[in-house]
Amino acid sequence: MFRRLAIVAAASLAAVALPSSAYAADGFSPPVTVVAPPCATTPGSADAAFGAGTIRGFAGFNACSHSIYYVQGGTQGYTRQLSPYRGVVLGVDADETATYLVYLMTDAAGHPSGIGVTKRTHGGTFNPTRVLSTAAGHQVVTPTADIGAENGRWWAVWTEQVGPGGEFAPQQLFQAKTYGTAADHQQITFTASNVDNTEPSISLDGNGAVLAWTRRTAPEQPGPADLWVATNANTAWSSRVFSSDGTDNRTADVKRISGFTFLAFVRDGRIVEAENTTGAWTSHVFLTPGDGPRVGTTSGSQFVAWTTGNGVFYARGNNGSQSFVGQTVSAPGTTLDTMVTANGKGTLLIRSGLRLYSITSQTAI
Repeated sequence: MFRRLAIVAAASLAAVALPSSAYAADGFSPPVTVVAPPCATTPGSADAAFGAGTIRGFAGFNACSHSIYYVQGGTQGYTRQLSPYRGVVLGVDADETATYLVYLMTDAAGHPSGIGVTKRTHGGTFNPTRVLSTAAGHQVVTPTADIGAENGRWWAVWTEQVGPGGEFAPQQLFQAKTYGTAADHQQITFTASNVDNTEPSISLDGNGAVLAWTRRTAPEQPGPADLWVATNANTAWSSRVFSSDGTDNRTADVKRISGFTFLAFVRDGRIVEAENTTGAWTSHVFLTPGDGPRVGTTSGSQFVAWTTGNGVFYARGNNGSQSFVGQTVSAPGTTLDTMVTANGKGTLLIRSGLRLYSITSQTAI
C-alpha cells in the first residue's frame, strides 16, 4: 500500500454552489433529549452505536459521582437507565445481542482504577466489568480506548504508558478480545521511547478488525504525528502509515462495513475523509476546520460530522463520489459526542451545556 494519500482539495461546502449531482441539504428532526440528569454541573462523555434496530449507548456525567447511564431510542424519544458503572466513557459498540462499553473505571470521587470492559444485554442485564488494565488507571497520561463488537464477541484496544520516563513514558497500544482467538492484555505496538501511540479507533465486521491510531514523535514538544492503520483477520496485525502529509494527523474514527473501510481524521486542523468502496482509496479534505470527527455509512451514503467553533458541522455524500453537501446543524458552544448511521440517516448526539440531545437527518435527494 502507498504511504501518502492523494488528497483532493475541496471547496468550502458552505460557500460554493453545489454540483447538480450533489444531494440537497438534509433537514433534521427536532432535538430530542437523550439524557440530562439534574445532578449534572459539568459535561461528561458519551458514545453510541446501532444494534438490534435502535440506537444504544452509554453517557457519563462527572459531576453525578461519575455515574454512567445506559440510553436507547431515536427520534420518538429515549429511555435511560442508571448503570452500575462509574467512570469515563471511552468507547461503545453494539451488535444484535448487547451494547458494549470500554471505560476508565473510577470511584464516586473520580479516582481512576483502570480500564474495564462490560456490556448490557438487550434483555436488560448489566454484566460485571472485566478489568483490562489497572496500570492504565494509575498513570500520568489519561488513557484512550475503543471497542468493536460482532456476533456476541468484542475486541478492545487501549493505551498504557510503558517503561521509564515518568509522565513522559511512551504510550503503547494494548488489546484484549473475545472475538476469534481470545486474548488478554497483549501489547501490540513496540515503538521507541520518544514515540507515542494514542487515540485508537477499532471496527469489526465478519472479515476481522481494522484499527486506526495516532503515532506521534517527541510528544513532549509535541512533534509530528502520522495516522496509522492496521488490519487483523484474527491472526496478526498488519500495519502501515496511512497519512503522513502535513504535520499533525490525529483523532481518527474508523468504520468497517461489508469489507470496506471508512475513515475520518484531523490533519492540521482540517477534517479528512477517506474510503475504499471503489477498490482504491479516495479522499476528501473539508475546508471547514474542526475536531473530533465521526464517520459512518448507510444505504450508499457516507456521513461525516465534527465540532467547529460555531457548532457541529454535518456533511453527506455518495459512497465513492467524494462529492459532499454540508451545513452547521447546532448552535455555537455545542459539541459532537458521536454519530450513528442506520436506515439511510445519520443521528448526531450533541452536548449542549449539561444536556445530551440528538437530531436525525431527514434525507432530501
